[in-house]
Amino acid sequence: MEDYVPNVREPDVPLPRGTIAASVSTTYNPPEHPISIENPLRLEEFPESFQGTVIYTAIARISEFLSHGFNNPSNPAAPSRDLWLRTVSEILVYIHNSL
Repeated sequence: MEDYVPNVREPDVPLPRGTIAASVSTTYNPPEHPISIENPLRLEEFPESFQGTVIYTAIARISEFLSHGFNNPSNPAAPSRDLWLRTVSEILVYIHNSL
């Protein structure tokens, strides 16, 4: 019986075992997401009124809700995929309609 030899070119320089994973895991820094919030809204930026507090609280709660994602096994209170996607869709429609 013949030994299986894959049709893969050998690397130019042989690499010692274990060095690839170690070097990648210690030096790899994932790039920041292209859409990021560098200066998040603060309560002080809203009018000092009941309405300003309500708006800020609503934004903070929606942001928290969306940041958890859906079907998160470590968070049993996470929304279902359907609910999460419907919520995002409605928010986008509200934003679009307000323009």
